[in-house]
Amino acid sequence: MKKTFSNRLIIYPNPASDVLKISLPDSYPSGAKVEVYNILGALVSVKNIMGNSGSIDIGGFSPGIYVVKIDDGRKVKVGRIVKR
Repeated sequence: MKKTFSNRLIIYPNPASDVLKISLPDSYPSGAKVEVYNILGALVSVKNIMGNSGSIDIGGFSPGIYVVKIDDGRKVKVGRIVKR
């Protein structure tokens, strides 16, 4: 299942087991910083995505709920994903 946030931000699959894919809308032309936090609020991954798409390897994460924060320097979007 794809999780779509406003302005066509798409994070999928959700739930995920190995790789989380991110599709950024056209309003992110210079890329964005993607941070992933565990349910306790600890930062577990940071990645810069240039262009309109990217992926994050979550294969080493423990199963559970994670918060994905995407910041392009102008706007911040936050969503949740489930790691199987």
